[in-house]
Amino acid sequence: VNCAPKQLAVSLPQVVPALADVVSDSHPKVRDSADKALKTIASVITTPEIKSLQGVLIESLVNPSDKATKTALQALLETSFVHAVDAPSLAMVCPMLTRALRERGSETKKKAAQIVASMVELMREPKDFLPYYPAIIPHLKGTLVDPIPDVRQVAAKAFGRIAGALGEEHLDDVLPWLFTTLKSSSSSVE
Repeated sequence: VNCAPKQLAVSLPQVVPALADVVSDSHPKVRDSADKALKTIASVITTPEIKSLQGVLIESLVNPSDKATKTALQALLETSFVHAVDAPSLAMVCPMLTRALRERGSETKKKAAQIVASMVELMREPKDFLPYYPAIIPHLKGTLVDPIPDVRQVAAKAFGRIAGALGEEHLDDVLPWLFTTLKSSSSSVE
């Protein structure tokens, strides 16, 4: 990856998830190349807090196990952010958050929703989140109807922060969906 960081940052929303998919390929050369590419991409991160966690984040992408995901989530939650989050940082974090929001465990989903809320608030440019929006929002919606009240509360806060950062127009479909879901007899929310 021999291009300027700003040029690379524009393509990261497409590149990192694709690399995360092929990093577990059965062919060792494909895995090694994807791993090297992820490390190169991590080198353009300018957010110091995320840069210090790049090893943990890359591990969560390379090894999408429950343990690696939980380690990355915990590391992010324990990090005190003082700097704005840049687009390359989102590229390294959002694929892992999407996977964590799909997990069955309520605690994992709660932590991922907390991080989504924090990342949205810390972004240098809120529009940088838009490429990840289609992947994250459907799973974040699922946390709004989680059987555990704490998980629902954190998800609601995340949606509030997204609305504050991006504008409510990006969440037009969420309220009608939520009302329909809550009224349905199959909802686990009381």
